[in-house]
Amino acid sequence: MQTKKSIIALVFTVFLIFSCTQEDEIMSAEPSTIEFQQQRQIKKDVVSKFQYSIPSITPCGYGFKVDILFFGVPPVSTFEYQIVNGLGVVVDSGFVGDGQNTNWVLNPCQAYTFKYWAFGYGSPGAGDPPTTVLTATSDGCGGMFLC
Repeated sequence: MQTKKSIIALVFTVFLIFSCTQEDEIMSAEPSTIEFQQQRQIKKDVVSKFQYSIPSITPCGYGFKVDILFFGVPPVSTFEYQIVNGLGVVVDSGFVGDGQNTNWVLNPCQAYTFKYWAFGYGSPGAGDPPTTVLTATSDGCGGMFLC
């Protein structure tokens, strides 16, 4: 009788250990699978939507000072840009890097649209849409230049 109880207790203990271990594995596998799917989604979004170089502009003299974050750090290369006036005419274009100024060709105190093409996303010459479009008023309002 003692042997039957020992065998039943042993079987129950093994079953309990096995079921807990299997449950732990299942529990730990689910977050990994979910995490992997989220990472895969993020990577997919990075390729299709995420812009890895992000510009900001500040009015400076007769142009704009451009600051660019490239993967979160300032880039060493230059990127293509255009500046368009309120009539839709391109008044300036070229290449600009982090901390550089655009050409000083803007009229004081006017609204301009700054179009920016991140490397690898095409160019205005090819008719590709810009990766960033910013609007700002040029420097010189009230005859005061802040740059």
